[in-house]
Amino acid sequence: MRFWAQKKQLQARTKSPIIYLEGRARCQGQNRDNSMTDYKTIRKNATKKIQSILNSAVGIIGRVSSMQIDDSYESAYHLVTAEEVIAWLKDENNYHDATCFYRDDEFNVSGPYHFCDHFTAYFNQEALNEALECYGLAESINRLKSH
Repeated sequence: MRFWAQKKQLQARTKSPIIYLEGRARCQGQNRDNSMTDYKTIRKNATKKIQSILNSAVGIIGRVSSMQIDDSYESAYHLVTAEEVIAWLKDENNYHDATCFYRDDEFNVSGPYHFCDHFTAYFNQEALNEALECYGLAESINRLKSH
């Protein structure tokens, strides 16, 4: 049975519309309604524009994932600088499949898959603090305040 037919059967059984939302990280968009309000792609070869966007961010959180032998993966979150994101983007192994985009009020640089390295730049201090707490980086808030 085709996917759309299964979807129609499920809708008929539940008598409510099924909304398929883009999967997001556990902490991203907690206080938002589940609709994406803004999405804008930035060309990955626009390095000056990307550099200025990253420099205007109040903070950047990087996620590095490592694959396990059983095909699962573990992610580690940490604060990064704009220079580290640009260096990652300039690496030819990353550049080929990299994507750069605004989603809502965050700027993202990442690889093509959910387990690839991912960088999120925040422009709102409150949103950054919320993400830092969610990812277990609360001690980094004090380090940011001292700079």
